[in-house]
Amino acid sequence: MNKPRILIVDDEKSILQSYRSILEKEDDLKSIEETGSALFEHQKAETITEIEIILGNDDSFIIIEEELSTEGYEIVEATQGMDAVKLVEKSLKENYPFSLVYMDVRMPPGIDGVEAAKLIRELDPNIEIVIMTAYADYNLEEVINKVGNPDRLLYFNKPFNTEQITNLTTSLTQHWYLEKKRREQDKTNE
Repeated sequence: MNKPRILIVDDEKSILQSYRSILEKEDDLKSIEETGSALFEHQKAETITEIEIILGNDDSFIIIEEELSTEGYEIVEATQGMDAVKLVEKSLKENYPFSLVYMDVRMPPGIDGVEAAKLIRELDPNIEIVIMTAYADYNLEEVINKVGNPDRLLYFNKPFNTEQITNLTTSLTQHWYLEKKRREQDKTNE
């Protein structure tokens, strides 16, 4: 499995660095745990494999057996909404899409984050989007109406904390990956 790609969009460099330090710290912890296991156990550290059973609409089911644990993330940053849209478009052309985008709302002078999220959603209906803002420019209903697909959209107020970002990132990237595998399985079964 390729590393999950995460797009972080905010016009404040300190916020971008905060996201990066949280997500890269998570990578460092995993690396330390793996090294410790390899050094202090008499046997080689093993990779944990999870099995996910997904029920289909017709009560059929598929089993997806893949390594779900991540060995870090590929983090890409943008400071403007249109830059983010272009990065998503490019990632789709390269067949290496983003699984998750963290999007700020206010990013002058360009389009705001909600408009950027709407354009990104039009390009990629499967991307997980988390809108993080310190301002109440939009309420949740307005965001959902504009961006669409509320199953893949979250809306939070800043400030955020390390645990929140860590948990969201792990959950949403794994959800995206499982859904991708389910769609691939559906195509194979057609």
